[in-house]
Amino acid sequence: MSVNCLNHAYQRRIADRIERLECVEPWDERPSGVLLEDVQAALFACACHHARNCGRLAQSLSDQASILHATGLARGRFLTNSGAVLFSDANEPLVSCRLFSGARHDGLIDSASHFSPYVCALEGALFFIMSHCRNAFGVLLDSGPAFAAWLRSAAGSLLSYAFLHRSYEARSAVRVSMEPGRLFVSFPREQVSTRFGGVSFRSSEEFCVDGISDVTGHAELFSCENALLAQNAYRFGFLDGGLLDCPSLVRKCCEWGFSLDVQEGARETGLLLARRATRVS
Repeated sequence: MSVNCLNHAYQRRIADRIERLECVEPWDERPSGVLLEDVQAALFACACHHARNCGRLAQSLSDQASILHATGLARGRFLTNSGAVLFSDANEPLVSCRLFSGARHDGLIDSASHFSPYVCALEGALFFIMSHCRNAFGVLLDSGPAFAAWLRSAAGSLLSYAFLHRSYEARSAVRVSMEPGRLFVSFPREQVSTRFGGVSFRSSEEFCVDGISDVTGHAELFSCENALLAQNAYRFGFLDGGLLDCPSLVRKCCEWGFSLDVQEGARETGLLLARRATRVS
């Protein structure tokens, strides 16, 4: 067989694989096997109260089952994977945090793993980061509460981005690595995305028409890897739409003397927040 024929056969296999993947239901929309009654009731009630106050949840949806089904977080007797991540416990950590004494990662100072629900994992990781930010960024903490508030917001942005864009079918957790001068958030990705431009989930127009929510101006919620998860994280108040405002985040990083870089790999994406030598005024 000629080289051209081999290349054509290889390209055909790749095209066939992409075609098959386009037909696969997104991970966040599939049934999880977790029963509806395994929802953390107190967390769910608080989230629903917030969503109603913000006009993101119809007042007519009153009971737990109807809300979960209307928002795509349940199918039949089971939560979808989005519902399980947002409102139930998990056996595997959603995020694992590590603090090292240097860039070689041979001196582990502290570590912690945090599990679903989503908001608990997010808050746990943020607590770890803020508890150890003096080890990583030292004297900058003397800049006062403004720096601490910005660092928490920036770290929250990186974690939220990781939770929403990661591949959940890759079983490894989001990883937070801290060392002197650096905060690195990395998350697993598939070599070929299964979402292909967002055609497999509800558009923003459909999302608003159903009378459940108004998310005008948050187009980024509809273009990430786990769009249903993103929509409901925003709906229930676990995600501030502004957290994904990348230009604003990069500008603020520069103001505080930090750089923000993305490191793309075949199976993993990393977000690196690093202290620069001099602060830009």
